[in-house]
Amino acid sequence: MSGKRWRMVVSDLGGTTVTSELAVEADNWMAALRKGREQLGETGGVPTGSSCAVAPDGKVTILDPMARRRITLNQDTAQSFAKERPKGPQIPSDDVPRPQSSPPPPVATGAAAQAPKKGKVPRKTMAYVPPSPVAAPPKKKKKAKAKTMAYIPKEALPAALPTGGPKEVVVGTPSSAPAPSSAPAAQAQGFGAAPAKPEPAKPAPAKPAPVAVTAPAKPAPAKPAPAKPAPAAEPEPEPEPATAAPSQPAPPRPSQAPKMEHLEGVDPEGGTPWKLSKQRDQSPTAETPLWYRERIYVVPEGTPVAVAERIARGRIEELGRLLAEQPPGKFFNIAIFDHDWGERPLRPPVLTAQFKDWHGDVIIDTPLAKHAAAASAKKVPPPAEPRDTKSTGEHDRRLADAFEACQDLFFLSTAQEALDFASNLLHQLVPAEVSSACLYDIDEDVYRFVVVRGDGKEHRQGHAVPSKIGLFGAATKLAPRPLRVEAMQADARFDAEADGRPGVDARNGLYLPVMHEGRLLGMLQLVNRERSEVFSGDDADLGTYVAGQLAKFVHQTRIRRTS
Repeated sequence: MSGKRWRMVVSDLGGTTVTSELAVEADNWMAALRKGREQLGETGGVPTGSSCAVAPDGKVTILDPMARRRITLNQDTAQSFAKERPKGPQIPSDDVPRPQSSPPPPVATGAAAQAPKKGKVPRKTMAYVPPSPVAAPPKKKKKAKAKTMAYIPKEALPAALPTGGPKEVVVGTPSSAPAPSSAPAAQAQGFGAAPAKPEPAKPAPAKPAPVAVTAPAKPAPAKPAPAKPAPAAEPEPEPEPATAAPSQPAPPRPSQAPKMEHLEGVDPEGGTPWKLSKQRDQSPTAETPLWYRERIYVVPEGTPVAVAERIARGRIEELGRLLAEQPPGKFFNIAIFDHDWGERPLRPPVLTAQFKDWHGDVIIDTPLAKHAAAASAKKVPPPAEPRDTKSTGEHDRRLADAFEACQDLFFLSTAQEALDFASNLLHQLVPAEVSSACLYDIDEDVYRFVVVRGDGKEHRQGHAVPSKIGLFGAATKLAPRPLRVEAMQADARFDAEADGRPGVDARNGLYLPVMHEGRLLGMLQLVNRERSEVFSGDDADLGTYVAGQLAKFVHQTRIRRTS
């Protein structure tokens, strides 16, 4: 049977630029992710330190903070997610058609050019240029206006009046004298002095009449003139008030100062310095209605996980205060590295913290510690088990189902509900004859059986076993790695009272420690694998993932209970 067709799209984290897009055929999205990463030159499934979300419509979204990218998997609809190139003209590769200007009219020659044209000559515009042979008609001189009491020709006035005080201006011949009674009235209206009686107009002489300005060389001190009223025809502009113009904004008050984000600081308890290295902000859009804030901080190498967690929680609280007035839908993604880097980090982050206000809790992960544990485990690798294509496809299908199912884990309210959920999920994906889900009691150093399935559950329900006895003790020492036992009763560490069940012949078993950030929280026990002789390595990988998601939920419930 041929698999489904999936479309895998890789884009910038928090952006819309598509960097890669390809289509693969697989039975489920986990197998499609592996094939897609192989075509990109990568290996594995979900990248380390990434968050995965499966939507009800089957769309899978993976946020990879280390590679700063977003991976989406959808059922292939033969529709590309990349933006199409616009079909219009491109600049400068395509020629843009432009309207051509109308050609100028032909220039007349001969007698037609010399014949005077009647009518108004058209003006020169952008679309019309008059022919050069045609001379423009001379402009008509404006008729000079007659001098009256309300109007004095401009050429009859001096070029500039002295500014030392009011002067007496005499227009006419040098022998003419102004009338004393009419001078104040003329000066009150802003004009020069005029004769008391108008004289009949005389023919203009060959030379213009001289204009005599009678002003002393040195003005004598005069009595202050009374205030003159402003002319009615041309009022003087009033002086502007000394206050600031209304168009200029008033300086902000101290209480209105914008809130700023700290770019560096020091841990108040341990004194560890930190600084902001990279950031990305995205406001809500039609496709992603979220206030997304991504921050990458750098701390000194060797910083403990507890100190990095305090710094991350403090930065999340600060971002929450800055966006307190915004509507719900805030997603903060914080990563703390012990080294600064450019394009690619040298090693995973010390700690990652994600906050979604619709969940209300901060999800903490420690990729660097997990990477170190995985590297130490690879030094003594277990014997390789042969895997064929069929088993690999089945494992990818089960792992994809586990990813989708564990999204509902965080909608529960108590640790007991979460243990029952994990036990039922493992029974579907890794069916076993009997199973137990235990919580670790640190005060008594025992595992308490909370959820028990299969035969003999009445003997186990509500009881407890010491954490250092039997195969439970061996799994505690091996944590966080799982413990697979092919022959339980033949194992020297087997304890019938702690590991067995009344009426159950224990043949093989799988122990999955429930641990979060190095803190032991519980244990999952599966006994006698159904439809198989032993528990395989794929079963252990799948159970480890479910136990890890269970540990995150139990840790958050304890934080809510103590806060």
